[in-house]
Amino acid sequence: MAVAAAFLSWAVLLPVVPLGVLTNGGSDALAGATTAIFMGCSVFTQWNTPRALRRFGYTPVMVFAAIMLGVPALGHITLDDAPFVLALSAFRGIGFGALTVAESALVAELVPKRFLGRASGLLGLAIGLAQLVGLPLGVWLATEYSFASAYILGAVVGLLAAGACFFIPWIVAEGGGSGDSIPWRAVVVPCVGITTVAMGFGAVSSFLPAASSSGMVAGLILAVVGGAQMIARYLAGVIADRVGGPGLLLIPSLAWGVAGLVIVSLALLLGWPAWVLLVGALVFGSGFGAIQNETLLLLFGALPRTRLSDGSAIWNMAFDGGTGVGSLILGVIAVKLAYPETFVVATFLVAVGLAIVWAR
Repeated sequence: MAVAAAFLSWAVLLPVVPLGVLTNGGSDALAGATTAIFMGCSVFTQWNTPRALRRFGYTPVMVFAAIMLGVPALGHITLDDAPFVLALSAFRGIGFGALTVAESALVAELVPKRFLGRASGLLGLAIGLAQLVGLPLGVWLATEYSFASAYILGAVVGLLAAGACFFIPWIVAEGGGSGDSIPWRAVVVPCVGITTVAMGFGAVSSFLPAASSSGMVAGLILAVVGGAQMIARYLAGVIADRVGGPGLLLIPSLAWGVAGLVIVSLALLLGWPAWVLLVGALVFGSGFGAIQNETLLLLFGALPRTRLSDGSAIWNMAFDGGTGVGSLILGVIAVKLAYPETFVVATFLVAVGLAIVWAR
């Protein structure tokens, strides 16, 4: 409940903040900078969150994160100067970074190992449902009523998430001893897997709607990717629990991601009907969801129990970093070439990740 409410606050505000900047006369550069600052502060905070979890515990960190994620949105109602807008995005990015690390690690702390796959999948369902509801809801409130209503909703839901955190068992993350160092060689495979597929997701989320034939198709594509991702992540967790651990679906989920991008690339290159794009989005979203759970569980399995929070931080940084870098690189390619060629390059990047993971 706490994570679903916190991610609902994030999802409601994600498209609204840059849209509000543009509506108030801000530049495209400033609108883009709000998201860039948000993600940059998130990744920086993710790196430092395990230290905070070991010092203060999960509940204080998650309460702080939920408040920081939602409440600063109220500032957008009256403050529209560039420095204030960027500062508010930075504060919210700090909250998001701390939340994403804490919630994954907390599940690993609370749940017996034999149920961890399913529990991680349920967490993915909570996050996915929050995104499916929050993303269109925020835009609808801002455009049909007022931007203030969206900002107030984001703040209120963030406070509800903070309140729910007080009902979570009070746990302090264990400190890593000198003998509990991170086995980086074992970390490489899951990091390569999630980073490369996240780079493909950066292309799908940023450019596939623009490359589609209509706004309705664009909305359906995002909904299909989100829904498939959410369901596949849960099913991958169920399978991992039944077979006794992750790994079985690692190569197939990567291959499924490549296959989805191949379908999308061919559909754009050859001018196939819009429903083929939806099939490609469904296939890619399924692979992306499955590999999320596989790589997170592999990281938890590779690390000592005293390093669970570090595993969550590494995974979230690989996920967010891959999405951001993928959007940046493929955005440059889209400007230089065209959308079909952009997805060919995205397919190649994920295929390279598949080859590396297979070789390891």
